[in-house]
Amino acid sequence: MQKNQPLVSIIMPVYNCEKYLKESIESVISQTYKNWELLIVDDGSRDNSVSIIEAYVKKDSRIRLYKNESEEHGPGVARNCGIELISGKYTYFIDSDDWIEKDLLQDTVSLAEETDADIVPFGYIIEDDGEKIKKPLSPCGNYEFQDFKNIANEIVRGTWSECHELIKSEILQNVRHNKYKTGEDICFQMDLLCNVRKACGIDKEYYHYRVVNNSISHTDKWDDVFMESNIAVWGKERKFLEYCGLNEDSQIMKNTAIERYTWCLYCLCEKRCPLLLTEKNRQIKYIAKMMQIDKFKNKYKCNSYSGMRKIVKLLVKYNLEMVLILVGTLYFKICNKQFR
Repeated sequence: MQKNQPLVSIIMPVYNCEKYLKESIESVISQTYKNWELLIVDDGSRDNSVSIIEAYVKKDSRIRLYKNESEEHGPGVARNCGIELISGKYTYFIDSDDWIEKDLLQDTVSLAEETDADIVPFGYIIEDDGEKIKKPLSPCGNYEFQDFKNIANEIVRGTWSECHELIKSEILQNVRHNKYKTGEDICFQMDLLCNVRKACGIDKEYYHYRVVNNSISHTDKWDDVFMESNIAVWGKERKFLEYCGLNEDSQIMKNTAIERYTWCLYCLCEKRCPLLLTEKNRQIKYIAKMMQIDKFKNKYKCNSYSGMRKIVKLLVKYNLEMVLILVGTLYFKICNKQFR
């Protein structure tokens, strides 16, 4: 092992992932950077995942298995368990059905040490049944806190995410995942960024994100806490924008609010949404109230959009959401396209 290599704590939540787990763990073992600990948190797996992990624990002292024995479950809860166990200068999150390039830790730690960055974000690749879709880092560059105001919109809409960045462990002191199973990654990222003073990105794709049918992010099951989770996400996005020095009058704040709101409308039009029209109407009114969306409709500019996206924004701007719900549901069924 090279001298002066700071320890990296790698957190991997696991739930019923026996099919892909070995590839994920092997990608950590294969790292050219050797000073790491892999903290695997089992979230109640019922398949052969634990046996696979135990075999690795016996072979490599850097790998440790913990079990989430609390009454709450989900990837965010499991990651929180891992955060409580870290001892490294840096922290990295990896999901148990994904894998990483062998030079990820070497490159990110070297840059973090050189620049004293709080986070080092990078790009990723979507692996979807043999198809590879590159997602370059966005925004990409080296940013001090004072730069955040200028790129806040790009950060909120971009690719910075916990599995796509090395994190200085000390800034995780007051940052945890919330209880929701969808949107908790965005909430975590927004909270994390409110503690970041410097970010240095790498223009390379190190992370391989595997699209797995029936996973939490790719399921046909409707989220029963849809309203609460989306309101929570908006609250965290707003908190970050305010941290950047932006207020309700800024176009970026308005853009972010309207984008989050129209995402909710889009979800309510999906074929997996089982709600009756009256319940959709109730939910969107509740979300609008909790987001105080009327504040952001005023003087909201739609000029930067075109086609279906512009139509959606105009319907929202002029309080015609239910027209969008009616037409959008039919459009989605026929075309199966996103009109966000």
